[in-house]
Amino acid sequence: MLFLKGLSPKNGDAFFVVRDLKAIFLKSATLGELLSIKTKVLSTTRASFALLQEIYNEKSEKIFSMEIKLVYIKNSKPIRIDEEMLKIVENFTDQT
Repeated sequence: MLFLKGLSPKNGDAFFVVRDLKAIFLKSATLGELLSIKTKVLSTTRASFALLQEIYNEKSEKIFSMEIKLVYIKNSKPIRIDEEMLKIVENFTDQT
C-alpha cells in the first residue's frame, strides 16, 4: 500500500516490524495458478496497524488467511508513524 503511493516503509532508522501474526493455511495452490490477494486494514494506532490478508485461487476459493500487526520502531522502541503514511494506511482500499 505504501509502495503504490511511492513511499518506502523505512525512513532512515525507523521501520516497520511484525509484532503479531496469525496465519491459517486452508488449501494448497498449484504452480502456475493465478491467485488473488485481498488486503483489509483492521485497525490503526499512532504507532501500529493491523491487516487482514486473504489469498484466493482461480475458483475464488479462499486458500489462506492472515492477520498481521505491524509496529513502527526506531532504536528498538515504538514511535509515531509519519502522518502521510498513516493517512495512506487509514484510507487504504484493496486494489484487486
